[in-house]
Amino acid sequence: MDCLALHDFYFRCNQYRWERVANLADEFISYIRVKKISKLSQYIFSAKKHDLFGAADSALYDELELLNRLRNRLHIQNENKDLEPDESAAFTVQRKELAERVLEQVLKTLSLKYPRPDHIAGWVRDFECDWVERVRA
Repeated sequence: MDCLALHDFYFRCNQYRWERVANLADEFISYIRVKKISKLSQYIFSAKKHDLFGAADSALYDELELLNRLRNRLHIQNENKDLEPDESAAFTVQRKELAERVLEQVLKTLSLKYPRPDHIAGWVRDFECDWVERVRA
């Protein structure tokens, strides 16, 4: 989900020329429009470089990178021999809860800090967690 949220956000920044993304510096929009970003690791690097989430002093970007490494284990079947070799040690309850918290933080930050234009409000509903919320808006 994090990768979809970041991809959607970068797509909006790159493609919507008339509808500006609120609260986003022109420098960042120019950076996105020049760079071709297509991998989650590149989205995370770019978000960290420009502190997209206002989380430079937190562990958020490192947590996103860890979750990307876990995601890659599913998609490339651990060809890179990343993290623990035993699946049950790699995919733990703690990491599931980390993924939920990070997803919640990413979606809440993107929707509150960079809201969609008023004329399309109502087409996209607010994000609701299927778990007990961990992040205060």
